[in-house]
Amino acid sequence: MTMLRQIWAAVWGMFVDDGALAVQVVALVALVAAATWVLPPLWAAGLPVPGCLLILVTSVWRAKAKHGPR
Repeated sequence: MTMLRQIWAAVWGMFVDDGALAVQVVALVALVAAATWVLPPLWAAGLPVPGCLLILVTSVWRAKAKHGPR
């Protein structure tokens, strides 16, 4: 059973290194999908770029706060 857990952890770690980052990306995809129902398609198509940049900045900020200055 321990070996199966180690295999699962390794596979999970390949796809999800930072759980908060993965949740934010899924939320962004859901937001863009919902926005296509409300906004014109061209406006909705512009949401992923600033959304990804915001997610990247917050992820780097959290990592810096967690590990501290070097």
